[in-house]
Amino acid sequence: MNWLFVISIIVLAILITCIFIALRSMSSVDDERGLYIKNKAMIFTFKISIAIQVLHIMERIIFVLRDNFSQYEAPNPIISLIITSIIYLTSLLYERRKHGG
Repeated sequence: MNWLFVISIIVLAILITCIFIALRSMSSVDDERGLYIKNKAMIFTFKISIAIQVLHIMERIIFVLRDNFSQYEAPNPIISLIITSIIYLTSLLYERRKHGG
């Protein structure tokens, strides 16, 4: 098995565990404030994820227009999950600190 793949899976598991711990620690926060913090973090993560996907689509269009499609490399889904997890965790921690969660 590829070592980079194994390391990526381990990093993803650690990030998911950190997100779970952060969400679990927010369960003691008031329902409305906790829900607001989670929603703000989800909205920010969604916006960034969509922007990244649009950039990938633009890159693909440029490769197609230049007839260099054979050189196009599709984004790795595991790396995309890791980046999305990092963005969500940091935005969740930022919003929690900003709103006193």
